[in-house]
Amino acid sequence: MNTTELVNYLNELLNVENCADAAYNGLQVGNGDAEIEKVAFAVDACLEAFQQAAQAGAQLLVVHHGLMWNKFGAIVGISYKRIKYLLDNNLALYSAHLPMDLHAEFGHNAQLAELIGLQKLERFGEYRNQMIGFSGQLPDPLPFSEFCRQFEKINQGQLAVVASGKEIVRSVGILSGGGAMSHLEASEKGIDVLITGETSHSAYHLIKESGVNVIFAGHYHSEKPGLHALRKHIERKFRLKTLFLNIPTGF
Repeated sequence: MNTTELVNYLNELLNVENCADAAYNGLQVGNGDAEIEKVAFAVDACLEAFQQAAQAGAQLLVVHHGLMWNKFGAIVGISYKRIKYLLDNNLALYSAHLPMDLHAEFGHNAQLAELIGLQKLERFGEYRNQMIGFSGQLPDPLPFSEFCRQFEKINQGQLAVVASGKEIVRSVGILSGGGAMSHLEASEKGIDVLITGETSHSAYHLIKESGVNVIFAGHYHSEKPGLHALRKHIERKFRLKTLFLNIPTGF
């Protein structure tokens, strides 16, 4: 299988062309004719990820946060060093930003909902006129403190919590990454718990007064689950070697 064949499959699977995004989704760097035997996955496009992928013998790196956004400028400084490393090591770079948030099967939010065991899923979290998250019901009501304890094991990272809602919770909304302001939508829909990634100082008092419990899982940790699921799918479907590069940021 060559790069173009795998990229075309990913583009169709993730529906990248129909996603309104600030990022450039798809193949960002690479030779379409190059053969693919091993694919690496990581949350962020950075030199550390490139080095680990190349050292592991990967020909393609799939990331959630790529190098190219709407305001991508001159290729100098850090950008030059990163792209030069990719070219020097024949390592292609594929990025899927919002497509990996909103996908109904391989998206971060869908995977988090599955890991938590949510039922009666509905779309949640509007961004750029599209719903990218999910909400649902827990199988049984839980004390919020117990839900936090269980979710911390799933998340595999320390949580930051604003306990400003019900002590017994049943409904959960999930919006990976920087979704702090979606507490407004959660409040309007009567959702007991919002799970998102990155904390927001400016949103703290609004959250506290909204009557919604909010769990900040960390931007990095909230955007691993979809990549894990996609990695397993690509490995099974195409019998390619794959690996996930765990490079946490602490945020």
